[in-house]
Amino acid sequence: MDNHVTRCVTELEALLISMIERQRLWLAVFEQKTGAMRRGDRKLMAALTTQEKDHLAAMGEMEKRRLMLLGELTQVFRPDAREPMRLVELAQLLPEATRDRLLRLRQDLRAEMKRFREQLGSVRQASESILRHVNGVMETVVAAAAGVATYTSAGRPPQAARTTLSTFSMTA
Repeated sequence: MDNHVTRCVTELEALLISMIERQRLWLAVFEQKTGAMRRGDRKLMAALTTQEKDHLAAMGEMEKRRLMLLGELTQVFRPDAREPMRLVELAQLLPEATRDRLLRLRQDLRAEMKRFREQLGSVRQASESILRHVNGVMETVVAAAAGVATYTSAGRPPQAARTTLSTFSMTA
């Protein structure tokens, strides 16, 4: 490998390691945020949301740099390519030890990203369940306030439970 390729590959390896670590930190923040949601700690949730945004921005910048490095390496190995090679393709063109390190780092990063997606999916499902519950409660309140479902089909209040809604005005 020439110096330029060695420099790019070394930087790519370091970048992948940083991305793995950043992904782990992001997952830790996300897990803390999930706990804060359970406890209803809005201040902590807001602070953790800011941290999440910072992690997202950092990952975006790292991804841009990763693509630039892949582009530079693509120019060395396939100058006529129209787009950067994928990491798997590029690794196949490198010496075995380097290839193995890059592929292991790629696999580790993908595993961390998968863990994050799984956590996100669990929280999304829980949030959707809570939303459905709240919507059901709101529909019940609206129905009671509007007088819908407070009478049977015969036009009488149900025998089991009578719903009463009263209001008062505090205006002068």
